[in-house]
Amino acid sequence: MTERAWRRALASLTRSDDEVAARRQAETTGRLGGTPVVDLPGRCRATLCGTLRSVRVEPAPTSCHLEAELFDGSGTVRLRWIGRSAIAGVEPGRQVKVTGTVSRCGDGSRVIYNPSYELLPS
Repeated sequence: MTERAWRRALASLTRSDDEVAARRQAETTGRLGGTPVVDLPGRCRATLCGTLRSVRVEPAPTSCHLEAELFDGSGTVRLRWIGRSAIAGVEPGRQVKVTGTVSRCGDGSRVIYNPSYELLPS
């Protein structure tokens, strides 16, 4: 075994479960035609693929919105559906493909308002 192959094998054994999961998610994102979150410029239209890490309803005085966090292996994007308190199938752990305009919030995080979405098979 060459030194390079030895180093790769050793690195793969010392990766954390989170690193392995992120790498697999990034590979899936690429295979499904999604743009990696880490490569997104501000204010652009994009298609993203990933896993919903969390889903919650945010109440507001006039209307609520459903917010989900999508993780694609390279980063996260918040998805917000304004005026919705639930969407069938949109739940933590679900694989989705979304399309919409990615905006930057004041804190530097990314958000897509009212994205179109496709629920992917698990």
